[in-house]
This record gives sequence, structure tokens and C-alpha cells, in this order.
Amino acid sequence: MITNMKISPHQQIGELFEAIGTPVRIQILLAIGTGEACGCHLESLLGLRQAYISQQLMDLREKGIIASRREGKFIYHHLEKPEVLDLVRQAAR
Repeated sequence: MITNMKISPHQQIGELFEAIGTPVRIQILLAIGTGEACGCHLESLLGLRQAYISQQLMDLREKGIIASRREGKFIYHHLEKPEVLDLVRQAAR
């Protein structure tokens, strides 16, 4: 395995699109928007099981697209890269 290898801009773009490339992840990003949301709010809004949403959030967090913070028993998620939301909105147009 080669380490310290620079990733080309084309590869970075491809990885970003792969990370957000499912309808559910796009719904999550739009639901979080410029604010933040906890998993329970996303579950209610999207009508999906909490375990499935948690899995999607974990993947987005591992890719550095969202970040999370804990407040009591709730975990709130926000966009780490707000420009991704702009990209999704532009694609919708």
C-alpha cells in the first residue's frame, strides 16, 4: 500500500459524488441544511428506520461531509462541508 500519495482533484470529486450519491443521503443533506438535526428528527422527517439513518450518517461522517456533537442523549449532525449542500441544490435545478 502506498501512503502519502496525493489524490487528484478528479479523484476527490469522484469520491464526493460516490459519498453523496444515494437518494437517502441527498435527503439527509437537504434535511440537515445549513442547521443541524438529530437522528430522531431525521427519522420522523424521512420516515425511515433509525438504524438505517444511523448507518447513512456514519458513512457521511467517515467521509468528512458531516460532523456530529452530543447533547445529553441526543446526537446532532451538521454539514462539515456546507458547499456540498450548494452542489446538491445546483444539481436539483
